[in-house]
Amino acid sequence: MERLAKLGRDPQESQRYYQEAVIIPEDKLDDWLSHPLSFLSPLSGGQEKDGVVYFDNGMIYNPTEQSVRANNGQVPRSFFL
Repeated sequence: MERLAKLGRDPQESQRYYQEAVIIPEDKLDDWLSHPLSFLSPLSGGQEKDGVVYFDNGMIYNPTEQSVRANNGQVPRSFFL
C-alpha cells in the first residue's frame, strides 16, 4: 500500500486494492490484474501450389506435415481449415 501511496494513489483506494488482492486465489491473480487478450484474424482465402496452401494473410499450410507457419516466422496458436 505504501508503494501505491508513493505513486499518488488515494490511501482508501490502495486499501481497497489490497483487500481485493488478498482474497484472490493465487492462480487467478493474472485475471484480476488485467484482462486476457485475444487476437483473431478474419477468414482468409488461400491458393494451393505444389501441395502447400498459401493464404492471403501470409500463412502457409502444409497438409502433408500438418504444419502452419507465417511467411514472417510467426506460428499461430490455432488454425481452422
